[in-house]
Amino acid sequence: MTAARYADGADSAAFASLIAGLSVSRARRLVMCWREFVAAMWGFGRSPFERQKRVRSLLFLLVLVGWVPVLVALGLTWQAAVQLGGVAVLSFAAVLLVSWPVASVFSPGFCLESSDSSASLRVVPRDEVPGVFEVRSFSRWPMTEATASSADEVAGLVGGLADEFSVTLVALAASDSLRRSYIRKFGFVGAPEDLCRMLTGKRVKPFLVRTPRIAVERSEAAG
Repeated sequence: MTAARYADGADSAAFASLIAGLSVSRARRLVMCWREFVAAMWGFGRSPFERQKRVRSLLFLLVLVGWVPVLVALGLTWQAAVQLGGVAVLSFAAVLLVSWPVASVFSPGFCLESSDSSASLRVVPRDEVPGVFEVRSFSRWPMTEATASSADEVAGLVGGLADEFSVTLVALAASDSLRRSYIRKFGFVGAPEDLCRMLTGKRVKPFLVRTPRIAVERSEAAG
């Protein structure tokens, strides 16, 4: 299967143009990023040992628990080791709090937000595979029934436009729970290995894919 298959019949330029028109401003991205940060931390804390998070979580715990004993073994007193460990933790938190909004504001793609500002996602053109756009940073907060409807709203908007312009959507889920959310909200399925390889290169990562449904004519959609 070649990359050209996904470009057949796809009006990528029109889709990207319309999505860009619906995208929020960079200033709004800065506001949104803190809601996304809280949602991401909540998701990580809720299930830190999911299959795709397990290694990072174990490494984090190992560093957290082993930091002070290692410093003591190097000759520091327990008090100095604890103080230095506290400084390291605070420094990491400071770097995270600075880098997160910078990355959110200047990351590629178009950010869309629900009408009540409680759910959002980012759509990124994958130029290496014409006709394919990646959905990233799909999140909502707080986790209530109302925001579940908001997530449906923004997912339905992107999915509907993808169908109308015959473009293919892909997503790389960072956790099992996010993977289930992508499948439930968008109708994603597991992507074939050749597409995953085109999107990631030699180190293949498991993407999800949503091929366009039956296209809807603009006149019919307006009616």
